[in-house]
Amino acid sequence: PVANAAPLPPPAEISALAGDPVRGKAAAGACYACHRIAGTGVEFGPELTEFGKQQTREAIVEAIALPSASISHGYEGFEVTTKDGLTITGMALASGDPVIMKCMGGVVQTIPRSRIASMKKLTRSLMYEPANLGLTAQSIADITAFLKGL
Repeated sequence: PVANAAPLPPPAEISALAGDPVRGKAAAGACYACHRIAGTGVEFGPELTEFGKQQTREAIVEAIALPSASISHGYEGFEVTTKDGLTITGMALASGDPVIMKCMGGVVQTIPRSRIASMKKLTRSLMYEPANLGLTAQSIADITAFLKGL
């Protein structure tokens, strides 16, 4: 969490803000490290072009403002701790031997079971909170306008 981050208003209030798709395209730069949008970005989280077209404005705002409120099937996060103290966080593509993890930025890591001290499912989303991404209520409204206009 970002220390002293100003809390966001509820998603309904953010949805009521007028969004600017031009500013939203610029603000979406924070999304490209994990998401593809209109052919740009990394394949880690869900692809957002169709998401933007299909979802309501309110659903998009909530997904950005409260990323842990609803985690899409197949995007559940796991934390692997190795016996030498390394922590790897991502999506488990395979949980046998070896464990295969897809991590932020689309990096795939293979970890032999013999190196793993623990592996647990996360109770939160792998997506950063808006404050970690430098997003405000207005920039969330702008990103939403950008995604709805794709």
